[in-house]
Amino acid sequence: MERVRKNRNSGFTLIEVMVSMLVILIIAIGVASYMYSCAWNAKRADVRITATRVGQFLLETWKITGHHIFDASGNIIGWSWNVSDFDPTDPDFNSTLPDSFGGITVDLGGVGAELGDYGIQIDGVVYFATLLFDNNQPAMLNARVAWNKNYSSTTLESDFMYVDVTSYAIY
Repeated sequence: MERVRKNRNSGFTLIEVMVSMLVILIIAIGVASYMYSCAWNAKRADVRITATRVGQFLLETWKITGHHIFDASGNIIGWSWNVSDFDPTDPDFNSTLPDSFGGITVDLGGVGAELGDYGIQIDGVVYFATLLFDNNQPAMLNARVAWNKNYSSTTLESDFMYVDVTSYAIY
């Protein structure tokens, strides 16, 4: 009796090819979503770091506008800040912006003299900075820098993000 040998073609079946394509597709989607997530988180971190730097810059610049309060004998008894002394809308102020910010466009419009509200645009993101100080704690200066979650719009929307920066002056 002769044995009949079946001639088996080498290669992959259609099912094997479809399963391997599905695995490759799942891996590609995973890699793409991971890259998107990394880019989005990098943008969020960059915006938060820039907001913090803007707050620090405004506070440090504001601190140098302060002056000592003297008693009748000439002794230093305190420190005073006058918001009118600090005016980022002054053209001379804009020239003090550091080059390290990079790509900066400043449109500082003073909107509330008492609180010192300012709008700042850096790299296409609009920041809203509010400067505050309390007469009961004159050595403590505060800045809140806010931005919209969608990084656009020239008005602050209800779902905004912010950082608070506090600086202390020694007098």
